[in-house]
Amino acid sequence: MKRLITIIAVCLAILILVGCKSFGSVAGASASPKQTEDQNIQQAGEAGAAQQPAAAAPAGDMAGLVSAKAYGATGDGVTDDTDAVQAAVDSGNTIYFPAGNYRLSRPVLITDKRFWSLYAQDACFIYSGDEYAFRINAAENCTVTIGEIIARNGGGIEFFADNAKKWNQYVTLTFNYIECATDCIYIEVSAGWCNENTVYGGRFAGGENGVRISYLGRDILNGWKFYNCGIEGVDNGFLIDAGKGYIAGISVIAPRYAESFNTILKTDGYVRDCLWIGNYAVRPDMISCTDKTTRFEILAPIGDTGHRGCIMNGKLMVEKVEYEEAAW
Repeated sequence: MKRLITIIAVCLAILILVGCKSFGSVAGASASPKQTEDQNIQQAGEAGAAQQPAAAAPAGDMAGLVSAKAYGATGDGVTDDTDAVQAAVDSGNTIYFPAGNYRLSRPVLITDKRFWSLYAQDACFIYSGDEYAFRINAAENCTVTIGEIIARNGGGIEFFADNAKKWNQYVTLTFNYIECATDCIYIEVSAGWCNENTVYGGRFAGGENGVRISYLGRDILNGWKFYNCGIEGVDNGFLIDAGKGYIAGISVIAPRYAESFNTILKTDGYVRDCLWIGNYAVRPDMISCTDKTTRFEILAPIGDTGHRGCIMNGKLMVEKVEYEEAAW
């Protein structure tokens, strides 16, 4: 019996000792949660780094994308990144650009893309050439997001269609800032379709034109929509040149510009069935249209009248709008 009691006492003592040690460990963790949290983050980071390929994007909104740095882009503001950026675009992967300044000496061509995306909202592209920093051709259902473009000798972004079998269609472009020497955005058609595309701005901070649209041949150029574009440091806001054809269905929604700005809209040739919607007042001298421009609705206050207008045969016709006081 004494032997049994001794065994039981020893077992109880062991259990008590183990329990004290466990309690001490929990108490220690509670006393320094920051240390434990740092250890957990470090371990998770080490585990992730061991499993993550070099070209993969970081966690978060960019997860699943491929970094342009995997193709040699540096974004250091000194190195010529043109070849690396072009290689990233040509790879066919959905590309993102980490924050940085990417120098370009030649245009980057985005062509033959369907359901493809480029995310560069934190990047600045510094272009030294005299063409356009980015040229987009034969893109369908694509998304292009660009933070800033600075092109002191050339233009920002060009959309062009030169092949009847290749179209720019259903492309969404979002930008934050473009400062250039010529056109911030240039759209031209010589053959093929270039229609139903959408632009979200963004400031046109420098250049001859914020947007220049040129019809140079046949086929279709219509259905473009521009949202919230700031017309600031350019000579002209929107220049629409129909050439020997016609351009229709251009919509400018909620543009921003100073009251002292000179020309927000110029047209040449057959431009029709377009729309300008804004809260900023439009002075008649801000608009310059040829007599072939017609049915261009201006749903914005005209001068000090508070009335809207419509461009018919090149002339801005003010439509008086009667308002009734709301009953409260």
